[in-house]
Amino acid sequence: VRWSAPGELRAVVVGRDSIPLPGVAVTVSGTGMAAAVQRPTVITSADGSARFANLPAGEYVIRFELSGFATMSIGPVTVRSASQENPRLPEFLVVLNPVQWVN
Repeated sequence: VRWSAPGELRAVVVGRDSIPLPGVAVTVSGTGMAAAVQRPTVITSADGSARFANLPAGEYVIRFELSGFATMSIGPVTVRSASQENPRLPEFLVVLNPVQWVN
């Protein structure tokens, strides 16, 4: 397991075949006390990774969107400050499933 730094959220997005998915739009929105925190959308890189740094302590929802795949959200996830106990989070591994259209 890889761990994020305090105030950081990291994710790796893969398809059902475990191949990294580049081009996934990832957004982070604060909830509760962190509701005012909204970071710009990050697009996953060639290795399927996305990273948000310098997040204030609080709860966040992470949303993943890619055309042709089901949209997915994780959270709320609690980000702690460096001075709090257990300040690091594991890097999230997210599996997106293709959308199947039924006529």
